[in-house]
Amino acid sequence: MENKYPIYYFVIKLSQDKDLTQNYFNLHDSPYFFGGLPDNRIWNYFKFYKMFNSFIYKIDKTWLDNYGENYFNNILKEYPDIKNPILDSIEITFVENESWIKNIGYETFDVGQTDEEILKSFKEYSNRKKFGVYDEKYNKKYKIKKENGLIKIE
Repeated sequence: MENKYPIYYFVIKLSQDKDLTQNYFNLHDSPYFFGGLPDNRIWNYFKFYKMFNSFIYKIDKTWLDNYGENYFNNILKEYPDIKNPILDSIEITFVENESWIKNIGYETFDVGQTDEEILKSFKEYSNRKKFGVYDEKYNKKYKIKKENGLIKIE
């Protein structure tokens, strides 16, 4: 039996100072980028899917909000060119419980599976999603990497 984990979709919305060296593609009338902001500000969004190991963490709204805020703070460290950021909102939507998630390649949690169990689980996932990524005659082309508690198939 495969373990399935909750997957959430995060949208982190912030406003920041405009970079006056950028053109912004003449979107000056777009509410998506400028709506409700002074002329010197622009909206910015970071969107991503994240799967959590619910066997380790007690996942509730407070835990997810804290994760989103920590992610926002890490964004600020990673992108120092974001000037005078103000967090507007963090939207979190539950997507589904699933055994794999597509990021760069496909990922799941390492709970001691053998390579054979990993490929079987990935095949079942591929069949459920009907995207045909898994093909038995090409088994050898899949690279399985185990690192930091994750299994990645590329």
